[in-house]
Amino acid sequence: MTDVVMKPLLRLCDAFALIALTVLFGVVAVNVLGRALFDATGHAVNLMIPGAIELSRYALMVLVFASLPRAAEVGMVRVDLLIEHLPPGLARLLDRLWALVIAAFGAAAGWLLIGDALVQIGRGDVTQDLEMPLWLFTGFAGLAAAGLALTGLWLATRKRGRP
Repeated sequence: MTDVVMKPLLRLCDAFALIALTVLFGVVAVNVLGRALFDATGHAVNLMIPGAIELSRYALMVLVFASLPRAAEVGMVRVDLLIEHLPPGLARLLDRLWALVIAAFGAAAGWLLIGDALVQIGRGDVTQDLEMPLWLFTGFAGLAAAGLALTGLWLATRKRGRP
C-alpha cells in the first residue's frame, strides 16, 4: 500500500469527520438557541430541530468512525515509559505489531458493520424519529472501519523511522 492510495483515503475520512462535526455542533447550537427562544416567547416560537437527538447521535457515530484512520496514522494515545528504553529495532517491531492489531480490529469491525448494513437494507430498517435509512450510518461506519484496517496495514508495512 502506498502513500498515493492512503493519503487521499485519509483526506476523505477527514472530510467526512469535518462534515459530521459541523452537523453535530450546528444541531446542538440551533437547538440550544431554539429552546431559549421557545422559552422566551412563552412557547409561541418553536425553532428546535425535530429529531435533533437522533441526528446528533448519528453525526457523532460518523465523526468517531471517520476519525479513526487519521488517529491511527498520527498516533493514538500511548505511554512511552517502556518503549523509549527499548532498542530501536524492538520498538519499531512493537509499533508494527500495534499497527497490525489496529488493522485486525478495523477488519473485524468493518466485516460486522457491513454485514449489519446489508441486513438493514434487506429489512428496510429506518431511524426512529427521522426515518432515515439506518444502513447509511452502519454502512458508513463499516467502510470507515475498513479504512482503519487499510491504515493499519499501511502503517505496518511502510518504511519509516521511529517517531
